[in-house]
Amino acid sequence: MANAAKHKGDRAEREAVEYLVAQVPDLVHPRAEWRDDVGDLRVFDYAAVQVRNYKLDYLGAALRSSATDAVAQARNGRVPGLGPGFSG
Repeated sequence: MANAAKHKGDRAEREAVEYLVAQVPDLVHPRAEWRDDVGDLRVFDYAAVQVRNYKLDYLGAALRSSATDAVAQARNGRVPGLGPGFSG
């Protein structure tokens, strides 16, 4: 049985895909999706997306960890990325 934190994160990622498809339909990949096993959003062709579901009080921590983790997501998705430790 998966834990509550994983369910919370999975839900946030699914909601992020729906939001991005609704807000910028001309920019999203035609097959925008979220994959449970991978934890990646497949939304844009040339950018990685890192989703965080933190309380507003922890926004700074969310931004710092997202900047680092987005670099790994970019590598996993084989897209260009910018951020701490990025080596192309």
